[in-house]
Amino acid sequence: MIKKICLVTTEIPRPYTWDAHGAHFSALLTALAQEGHDVSIALVDSGETSVREVENWQAFYHARKINLLRPSFDFEKIQAFVDATRSYCLFQWLRTMNYDVVHFAERAGLAYYSLLARHQGLAFESTDLVVNIVGGLARLKASIGEVFSSESDIVVDFLEHESCRLAPLRVTSTAWEKSAIEKAFPDGDTAFLSPLSSVDDDDANGLERDSLVYCGHISRNDDLNLFCDAIDALPPEEIAKMKIVFLGPADPAEAGFSYLASRARRWNANYNIVSTKDRSETLSFLRARARLAVLFPSLGNLAAAITHCLHGGVHFIAARDAESAELAADPSELFFESTCDDLRSLIASRLVKIKNAKPKVDREAARKAWIELHSGSRSG
Repeated sequence: MIKKICLVTTEIPRPYTWDAHGAHFSALLTALAQEGHDVSIALVDSGETSVREVENWQAFYHARKINLLRPSFDFEKIQAFVDATRSYCLFQWLRTMNYDVVHFAERAGLAYYSLLARHQGLAFESTDLVVNIVGGLARLKASIGEVFSSESDIVVDFLEHESCRLAPLRVTSTAWEKSAIEKAFPDGDTAFLSPLSSVDDDDANGLERDSLVYCGHISRNDDLNLFCDAIDALPPEEIAKMKIVFLGPADPAEAGFSYLASRARRWNANYNIVSTKDRSETLSFLRARARLAVLFPSLGNLAAAITHCLHGGVHFIAARDAESAELAADPSELFFESTCDDLRSLIASRLVKIKNAKPKVDREAARKAWIELHSGSRSG
C-alpha cells in the first residue's frame, strides 16, 4: 500500500554529516521513496536557512522523488513562546495535509500540539504519529555541563517531554536506551531500529592515506591533551614517519593553536591544523587522507561520526562510551579507554594493522525493518 509520509524537522536532513539523525532521516526518506511512497519533508525553521539553500536542497530531494516543503506560519498572531507557537501552527497545517504517517524528532517539541489533538480525539484519527528519540534539550544541556537558563528552556523541555509521553509510537536507534524510555513513558510503544546511513561502503582504494588525524575540538581540553600525551609516548622513529593532522572546530581565541605549538616541539614530525565546522568536508578529508583517525567526544555526536566511518571506508579508532561500543562488529580493536597507555598502544597497533572495521548491524536488514514499520497502521 502506497502511503503519504512526512518528516517534520527544524533542519534540512543532509546525507553526509556527523549529525546522525540528519543522515539517518535522509537515508530513510530515500528508502521510502524508492519503495514508491509519497514522501515529503516539512522544514519548520526560524528562517535561518536561506532561500537559495532551500532551493538547492529542493532540487536534491526532487531528484530522489521527495518533496521539500517550507510551510509559512504567521507567528505574530499568537502571543506565546516561539517553540509553543511553532508547534501549534504546525498542528494546524498538518491537519489539512492528510498524511498517513508523520515522523517527528522530539527536539523542540514540534509534535506536542499534534499529539495532544490526537490524544483528545480532535484530529489525526487515521494518521500514524511517530516520535523519533534523538536527544532533546535536557540531554544536550547535560552533555555540555549546562542547566536551563531561561523560561524558554523550561517550555521546550516540557514540550519535548510531553511529546514523548503522548506518542503512540516512539523509535530509538540506541538499543541500551530502549528500556529507559519504556520505563519513563509506559504508555504507547517503544521500538528499537538501527539507524540508516547515507554513506556508501567504500574502502577508498588508491587514495594516499598518510596522516594520523586527531578528530575533536581544537582547544586546550582533555581530548587534545590525551592525544598529545599518546604521541609523546610513541617511539620517535614512528612519529617521524607520520603526518599529524588536527581536524575539527577550533577555539575562537585559538588557544588550542598555541598549546599545540608548545607540545609539537617534542615531536620530530610535521603537523597541520585543519579548522572546520563543515562536517561533510570532515568526512571527505578522512576518507581521502587518514591512515588512522582518532575520534574524540569533543568532535560532537561521536556515535554519528563512528557510524559514518564504519560505512565510509575510514580507518579509525574512537573513545569508548555506552552508545558507540555497540555500533561495531569487533569493538575490542576500535575503542580506547581515556588513558594514555591504552590510546598509545591502540594507535601503534592500528598503524601497523590497517583494516576497515565492519558495522555490527547489516544495513540492508536495517533498511527492511524501517520499511516494514510503514507497512501497517497504528492509527485508530
